Amino acid sequence: MKEEHMRDTSRARWCAGILMGTMALLAAACAAAAPALRVVVSLPAGGGVDAMARIVAQGLAKRCDCSVVVENKPGASGTIAARAVINSSSSEPSILASGNQEITIAPFLIKDPYYRPMHDLQPLLQVGTVASVLFAKAGGEWASSAAFLRSLHRSPAIGIGVPGVGTPMHLALSAVAGEAGGAFLAVPYKGAPGVVMAVLSQSVAYGTAGLPAVSSLIANGGVRALAVLGSQSSSLLPGVPAITSYVPLREKIPEISYGFFAPSSWPQARRRQLEADLKAVVQDPDIRKKLERLGIEKPVMGAAAYEAELKSQLKYYGHAMARLAKTESGHGHQ
Repeated sequence: MKEEHMRDTSRARWCAGILMGTMALLAAACAAAAPALRVVVSLPAGGGVDAMARIVAQGLAKRCDCSVVVENKPGASGTIAARAVINSSSSEPSILASGNQEITIAPFLIKDPYYRPMHDLQPLLQVGTVASVLFAKAGGEWASSAAFLRSLHRSPAIGIGVPGVGTPMHLALSAVAGEAGGAFLAVPYKGAPGVVMAVLSQSVAYGTAGLPAVSSLIANGGVRALAVLGSQSSSLLPGVPAITSYVPLREKIPEISYGFFAPSSWPQARRRQLEADLKAVVQDPDIRKKLERLGIEKPVMGAAAYEAELKSQLKYYGHAMARLAKTESGHGHQ
């Protein structure tokens, strides 16, 4: 009787082992069959959005135990990346990692009625905001706020480097110059690195860029940050005031934000799950420190709050682009 019981026990253990092994194989097969999540970045490799996307993608892959691939598709004011995500198939699930300008400014720059990012994309999460910085070469004649304010009333107009026409920095400067009753010559470059080089070589008196592009130069004394191009200062730039402390503005300048977006065609449950996973990742203390080192500040915003913020910005930038067009047609600069 005892031997029979032992045989039954051994048989049960053997069966359980076979079952567990089979389940493990099935789970592995399912995981292998699941397509990788593609994170499409709207800007080139090496920039702030790209670095943010890679940090978050690594954390997301670890949290979800899944494959996450980052792919850069820069160009056309971010619309190439946005279209790639909008048109992605279920066999290649894709989300967009971008700044807010691809959603709120690009529709006014790209005259395409079929590019409707607020309709075809759904915000998942705002990872944080990035300060726009007005800076000059350290030790130069322009390296003070007083010199900047005087420069707006010089003739001919002083050149200020901007990382592209119609960027948030360009529009913020245009608003500041308008309120100050002055003007400037916008000198566009293909991204922040070109602006930085122009300032260091003194090809232009001033430059504007997102904090991630100039933080190391500010720290080592290569350039001097004169103001944050926004309605409030940055906790990551102590002692650097907001531009509104020099020139009061009637409208609040939106902050640059980095975030993630999913196709509107995704089921709501799927978007909400990914929103929750992304939020957990970016609120992890270690990942938050990495993001802050890039110059990305809080607040983190969920899908609903981020969507409301972007809709508000869409109205602001629509008016700002109209003002810019009017200014350029009347004066030939800004």
